[in-house]
Amino acid sequence: MAVSVSVCIPTYEQTKFLKRTLDSVFSQTFTDYEVIVSDDSKSDKVKKFIESNYGDKKIAYHQNKPSLGSPANWDAAIKRARGTYIKILHHDDWFSGPNSLGAFVTALDTNPSVDFVFSGLTVEDAKTGKRRRHRARDEDIAALRKNPNTVFFSNFVGPPSSTMYRRSLNIHYDQHLVWAVDIAFYIDVLNHSPQFVYLPEALMTTTNNAGHQITNEFINNKIEIKEYVYLFRKVPKSWRDMRRFFHFFLNRFRHYDIRSLKDLEKCDVTQPPWLVRAALMRHRMEA
Repeated sequence: MAVSVSVCIPTYEQTKFLKRTLDSVFSQTFTDYEVIVSDDSKSDKVKKFIESNYGDKKIAYHQNKPSLGSPANWDAAIKRARGTYIKILHHDDWFSGPNSLGAFVTALDTNPSVDFVFSGLTVEDAKTGKRRRHRARDEDIAALRKNPNTVFFSNFVGPPSSTMYRRSLNIHYDQHLVWAVDIAFYIDVLNHSPQFVYLPEALMTTTNNAGHQITNEFINNKIEIKEYVYLFRKVPKSWRDMRRFFHFFLNRFRHYDIRSLKDLEKCDVTQPPWLVRAALMRHRMEA
């Protein structure tokens, strides 16, 4: 039986934040949804937690054996979805209020030509509890409407939990990526279907600086270079602002002090595009 929304929750070896995530789902005033938990844990920790605390709730739980890794686990949840809309919700993020899901649904229901919606969000530091607001600026939204690849330079859309989209798009997360996987997804979606709705209200809250988060492994890591070069190749040539891309890579090379092709090879980048080589040459000449 079809439902309006599939709330897809990829999990991995943590329950501390998962309770808040699930409680926020079951407190929504919009109730035409299914909950899919795709568990990449090697242990039964998450499974037992759900059985003990949510045995009376309709949760479609699946444990991946063997583990798939991120973002394949995200896609595993999505592939089991039956809903018209996909609402990805990471296991440490949550709906900010009881009307959040309904606001996403209304945005797509009332805009049948639109396939993608994203909202503002609150970012909470897991260690200090401090909060900050994340929202796209008016100029960011205007730029995104003109060029769907603008998000390459700054992820003002936010994490996947701040988005919802039509399942009929049938676009999946690129499993070659970890650091820039959300940006790649937004570029793919918006190049396929450029219209979107932006809801500036902080409908979602996301956790930052938590020890279990996979992105912590890549902070100040040169994997960023590898993934952005890969992502650059995916951007349609007709949309490329060469000057802006040149300065983007030049600044990355300055930050990591990458000066030679050998340095790029250490980042697993071989046969870089000419623009990347040009930015590399400029940084080498600055020495």
